[in-house]
Amino acid sequence: ITTEALMKALSISDKGVLSYNDELAGFFKSLNKYRKGSDTEAFLSLWSGVPTKVNRASSEKLFIQSPFVSILGGIQPKILQDMAADNNDANGMLYRFLFVFDNDYLRPKWNENDIPYEYITSYEIMIKGLYNRTYEHEFVLSEDAKDVFRDYYNKQNKRINDNKDASNKVCEYLPKLIDYCARFAIIIQCLQDANECVDYSKFITSESLQKAIKLTAYFEQNAKKAYQIIEKNSVPEIVLRIADYKKQNMAVVKIAEKLKVSRKTVYKWIKKYPSIFESDNV
Repeated sequence: ITTEALMKALSISDKGVLSYNDELAGFFKSLNKYRKGSDTEAFLSLWSGVPTKVNRASSEKLFIQSPFVSILGGIQPKILQDMAADNNDANGMLYRFLFVFDNDYLRPKWNENDIPYEYITSYEIMIKGLYNRTYEHEFVLSEDAKDVFRDYYNKQNKRINDNKDASNKVCEYLPKLIDYCARFAIIIQCLQDANECVDYSKFITSESLQKAIKLTAYFEQNAKKAYQIIEKNSVPEIVLRIADYKKQNMAVVKIAEKLKVSRKTVYKWIKKYPSIFESDNV
């Protein structure tokens, strides 16, 4: 879908737009295909949900009060670095995505087990109930939830401040995850209301917020894994060899001897690619 077609769809949809990409690599390769930088700038703005104006020479001008776009798709780990190409790490595009990995997934044997019908029905009622609702009010944290979020917010900002001079990506993705945590809290609260068939909640409970924090932590772990893969796929061979030796608990002085370089050189590579060595096994 072109950015122009996406904006047109947003202007007539009050539920937002889902952009599903079977191969997410294709989505990134198509960005800015016709107008250099324009597509990326549009998606960066859409993520923030700010009102958007679109001036189109061929037809009417568009104004989108509350744009909402979800981009969903799959990508193979070996080409994850394509997501960081064209400066997408520097401009923040990469850090707006949430990653999910099927860790050590084994395809199951054939079985006749089905999901119980009552589970399917309950889920369907909840989703339809949520979809048919119209939320036109602002959500406010309850006093208990505010205390929880204040503590979470301050802890995450301390992590950002403590890493601001480091070469890892903590300072890049943590601010986005703080925003995502607030968004998760709203979604969880809405799901809770729809599931219980209650009136619209104005307040986000501390229970919903705690669940949001837990969900955010899950996505942070996946983000770390994704960034490690991206960096590993684009680092020099010597860095991978150093990482392999460190997995064997080899001392730096011994690594330097094997690679026929100085210890200073080994430390330089370790400092330059910290995420490669962040794993518990390195």
